[in-house]
Amino acid sequence: MDDAQPRAIIRDDGLTLAAAGAIAYVTETMGHELVGHGGACLASGGTITALAPLWMRCSIVTPAMVLAGPLFNFVAAAIAGAILMRSRRTGAFAYLLWLVFVFNLLVASGYLVVGGAIRFGDWNDLFTDILPAWLWRGAAILVGVSSYMLGLRAAVALYARIAGPAKDNRRLFQRRILLPAVAAAIVAVAAEVAGGRFAPLALVLPVACTIVVGWSVSATDPRQSPTLQSDSFSVHANRAWQLSALALALLFVCVVGPAPGAT
Repeated sequence: MDDAQPRAIIRDDGLTLAAAGAIAYVTETMGHELVGHGGACLASGGTITALAPLWMRCSIVTPAMVLAGPLFNFVAAAIAGAILMRSRRTGAFAYLLWLVFVFNLLVASGYLVVGGAIRFGDWNDLFTDILPAWLWRGAAILVGVSSYMLGLRAAVALYARIAGPAKDNRRLFQRRILLPAVAAAIVAVAAEVAGGRFAPLALVLPVACTIVVGWSVSATDPRQSPTLQSDSFSVHANRAWQLSALALALLFVCVVGPAPGAT
């Protein structure tokens, strides 16, 4: 006779999962641009002259201001990860914090790879005077790839702390990362379209920061996650999350999206 207890049925609200993805992505992006770059710009005595979904302009340019954007993402990921590691919190809020960790760390790591590979963005601006160029480009790619791979392992391990090992419910784990990533991608691409930015790079970058991040996490081998005991939980319909996501998405698409100029 099998004495095993039946597994509890977990039903997440899809709209709330999508809302969590939109919240995590918009806060990650605006944290990079507005809090990171923008905060350092104002602290340096400059003025923010333009703000777009994936870039901002300051009346003055300093190395500290350029570095502040990606630094914000790494710091935000570190704080979110530390909270999840130190507490035994489970449930929907911990899941939202997990998404914040995932988006901030993996987007920042991928940004290093892109910066080294095609000499684009903040890292290119910081290291453009270093010669030979292959030296910093190779280092950026190496550090970025290493950080991304470690970030994937950390993401699965942290998920195990709040929801149990991903291998125990693979489909649930995949849904909890892929649905938020798709929702984030819709918001990200809509913001670029609202600004009339249809160039390939303007559309590829938002997709890379959302769907590619979600897919890479979902494809990570869950057997590498520790077997930690955690209470099962469902992400129930949360009107506060849904309304917050809608407000953030509208601001991101309708206000930040139509920023003047080109990326």
